[in-house]
Amino acid sequence: MISKNTSKWKRLLQRLKLRECILWLIFLAVVSVSCRAVSPALKSAFFPNGAAWHWNFFLFSMMFSCGYFVFLLISALFAPKWHEVYTSETLPECTVLVPAYNEGKHVFDTLTALLASDYPPEKLHITAINDGSQDDTYFWIMQAQQRSSRISVIDLKKNMGKKYALYQGMINAEGDIIVTVDSDSIVRRDTLRQLVQPFADIRIGAVAGSITAKHRERNWHVRLLDVMLIFGCDFLRRAQSSSGNVFCAPGALSGYRKSAVLPVAPIWLEQTFMGKPAHIGEDRAIATLLLRHNHRVVYQPRAKAETCLPTNYRSVCRMLLRWTRSDIRENILMIPFVWKWILKPTPRSLILFIHWIALFINMLLPLIYIPAGLYGLLITKNMGTYLAFFCAASALWSIIPATIYICKKHSFRQTIWAFMFGFYVMLALSWINIYSVFTINNSNWLTRNLTPAGKT
Repeated sequence: MISKNTSKWKRLLQRLKLRECILWLIFLAVVSVSCRAVSPALKSAFFPNGAAWHWNFFLFSMMFSCGYFVFLLISALFAPKWHEVYTSETLPECTVLVPAYNEGKHVFDTLTALLASDYPPEKLHITAINDGSQDDTYFWIMQAQQRSSRISVIDLKKNMGKKYALYQGMINAEGDIIVTVDSDSIVRRDTLRQLVQPFADIRIGAVAGSITAKHRERNWHVRLLDVMLIFGCDFLRRAQSSSGNVFCAPGALSGYRKSAVLPVAPIWLEQTFMGKPAHIGEDRAIATLLLRHNHRVVYQPRAKAETCLPTNYRSVCRMLLRWTRSDIRENILMIPFVWKWILKPTPRSLILFIHWIALFINMLLPLIYIPAGLYGLLITKNMGTYLAFFCAASALWSIIPATIYICKKHSFRQTIWAFMFGFYVMLALSWINIYSVFTINNSNWLTRNLTPAGKT
């Protein structure tokens, strides 16, 4: 049986290597043809008489992206490295909250991984919150509880939403640190120990963990989203962490200082936007509140967790709609305190302002370049050159995530997924920003269903 399983995995790896090599050949061929087709038009863009407005906009976008990338790169290089300050004897007492809704056996695996942590058992409490699940989630929670008395259970008879479930866990939490872990995330043995190390600095109110995709070899959607997670966690959050301004402490794995989070928890629970309760983006919202109250939010790359990701296009879109709407909402809600800080500038407030304005621009750019692209497509006299321009632009933009991806994976062959991600975003996901702007008050979860075929 072992030899059969081994040979099966070897065959799978061989197929993956072949697939990546084929993708590289296709990508290089497309880029080569596109650059040849677009180079005459691009050359004319540098001369005043031949520079169409869409070329100028493209050049501005690329200059902005490259400039912000350089800023992020420098910031990431100065990000703090958190060493093990706490020993087993001095580690703070903490409670891990695991909210679950229709997760089935995923929650059992999550709780089992937490029980296997090398955190001192007498200092670790685990609270599983069943948020009115309609499937067998509660059964699997109870199965896990039978393994250890360290697991306590909160059973909400009615689905109240993830934010309410977390709030119930927070107000009942023991110890100085509260950790949140999604019910389909798997932590490593040393994850909790690493996650709490930054709290030795009393200025820190929250710590974001490092999230990667689980089973990324099985589905190309998951592989592409893994690129996004690596770029978002190991680069963007690392850069924001250099000034203590991480904008989102992900629900999949984050830690909070109890004395910092409990005072803002009631505001967070009752948050509304445009007259409606803000049910989505609870992780981004709580980070905003902590930053507003002058707590530092940092990133700990050594605290790692794997999480399930969507495996089909529809689920990907729903997940990203939820994330994008909450990002736009929180960027708007940050305006008062960002401007208040910038009126009394400090190095930290200036860096916060740069991150905030850059994220705003990145979210609003699709409102310009997608309509402009469609307009150009209608009036162009050379369809081949126009399409070649978009292929070349996608490849050029993809260099940024590809650079981060290759540094993380140490594999040039696998970097093709970062370039594929660039095309994927440009061709299949750009509309999400536009749609999110016009539906920003939609706070539906979108992906809470009875068939949890992976986190979506």
